[in-house]
Amino acid sequence: MGWLFDAALIVAFCHFIIMPWHREQAAREGREPPTFFSSGRSDLRPLASSRSRNESQPPSLHRGQISSEHYRLLTEAAERTDVPAGILYALWTEQSGRTTVGWSAGGSWTTPSALARSGHRCRGRLDRSWCEEELESIGAICNQRRRIDQPACDPERIGVSSRFGLGPLGHDPRDVVRQQPDGRLAWAGYVRDFNGDGVWDPFDLNEALLAAGLRLRSDYDSARSNGLDESAAWRLAIETFLGPAASNRYVRIRDLWADWCSVPGYCRN
Repeated sequence: MGWLFDAALIVAFCHFIIMPWHREQAAREGREPPTFFSSGRSDLRPLASSRSRNESQPPSLHRGQISSEHYRLLTEAAERTDVPAGILYALWTEQSGRTTVGWSAGGSWTTPSALARSGHRCRGRLDRSWCEEELESIGAICNQRRRIDQPACDPERIGVSSRFGLGPLGHDPRDVVRQQPDGRLAWAGYVRDFNGDGVWDPFDLNEALLAAGLRLRSDYDSARSNGLDESAAWRLAIETFLGPAASNRYVRIRDLWADWCSVPGYCRN
């Protein structure tokens, strides 16, 4: 029963502390407030001056796990969002096994509509409502139009996780965007068109990492401003990102983060 208490504590903290803070930030910036569990921070730090070739290569311990390009994306996203690269690496590994392509249904993924019709998590009144909201949010994400006048994705063909997670970081569609009672869409503050193609694409590793980093950093900052120490604040930010049953999964995230930092001198702290 301990995990139920942990989950309730996380929900209460987010509802009474993190979300009011985000609403205040949204009011100051003159934009729509983010949805539940969503962050409001949307600023990116500039990258440092050009890196040397060695700095763009993964440490030897990780070269069999990620390519040089993926290492670059991880470390640049970490630098621009002020989040430890080890956390982004751990979440990518936990959420999708470091998948970057092949998001059509099959294998570990299923189509959203098939999950809503037959998935055991979608039975019952409350779960049906949850599934309907997830499907609406997926529709809004896929209906974005690229500058070349193509939709961001096809909701009938994409693959999602068993809880509708999208892309390599498993972004929860309901956290990204929700439809308000008046029909308007409320997008989370951490969602942006990072590469200038007209859409935010959760299946693009770079955009997924940057959005995750902004969200994590914002929730970390909020937790710190409310008195949590550094370790507890990062844990809360990670568990908020992971959602239900997060306390059980945090142990794996912590171990993967430690694996990333096992390279001598790689992690500063």
